[in-house]
Amino acid sequence: MEEQLIKTLKSLNQIEPESNFSTLLKQQVFAAPQRNSRLPSFSRWALESLKFAGALTLASLLIFAIFNGLLSFGNGVRSSALTSLNKERMLAEAKNADFEINLREIRYYEHSAQEVAAVFDKVLENKNAL
Repeated sequence: MEEQLIKTLKSLNQIEPESNFSTLLKQQVFAAPQRNSRLPSFSRWALESLKFAGALTLASLLIFAIFNGLLSFGNGVRSSALTSLNKERMLAEAKNADFEINLREIRYYEHSAQEVAAVFDKVLENKNAL
């Protein structure tokens, strides 16, 4: 079986194209319409230039934003945003604040304390009964 396959492959190896095939193929290749190679290279160059310009612009804006933020943090933020962290001011606000507690919450805590005390009393009674 293998010998027959090898014999067939060797016979196929001797196959050659017709003599006019190469000339017909060359004629078809050269007859095909040629593309203008300048336009794609120019558009590719323009696209790459726009990409580079966009990346450079975004990087510049990012650097500007970072430096502007750092400079404004050093100058203006201390006086306006961080004044809430001033200890004396916070103490003054706490003294002036009115703390109101709802009467409902007071009643709830009082009632729950009474219930807990009743449960403890029952536990103690059961413990003493044993």
